Amino acid sequence: NQAFDIIDSVIRTGEFSLIVLDSLGAAVPQQEVERSMEDFEVGVKARMVNKGIRKLQSAVNHARRESAVEVSVILLNHVVLDLSGFRARKITPGGKGKDHACSVKVEFMVRDEIKLSKAEDPNEDQVGIKIGFYIKKSKVGVPHRTGEFSVCLRDVWGMHTGDVFTSEYIP
Repeated sequence: NQAFDIIDSVIRTGEFSLIVLDSLGAAVPQQEVERSMEDFEVGVKARMVNKGIRKLQSAVNHARRESAVEVSVILLNHVVLDLSGFRARKITPGGKGKDHACSVKVEFMVRDEIKLSKAEDPNEDQVGIKIGFYIKKSKVGVPHRTGEFSVCLRDVWGMHTGDVFTSEYIP
């Protein structure tokens, strides 16, 4: 709850154009903290996230009107396995409200490690990772596209740590 309040106040100042909240799945509702372990309530996190998203949408719209600042809010989440049905399926914690409210929803997955050959590095240490992405939803562009890029994890081949050194877009 406090994270959404802080982000709301930061958006309304108009000083920032990009705000990132990591991670929605790790956010703990105040009700969960205050109650004992025996008290069980269904959907507390989903209600908290949906209320927070409505609050942030209001703040972003206010910032656009009042200060003419374009604000982007990135909410990071993780995928968990739901084992409650007949088959395991991937879900994201926090309910369905975030899926309806988002402008762009992108799913990232680590595809492969990038290692040097034995001639370049006898230890064959990992120097990078290939990351694939899938655009699940987009209100501003074409959805259902996939792509891949690589990130350098250490200084090698004239690249520096954190550099994106290849990219491939697959329409």
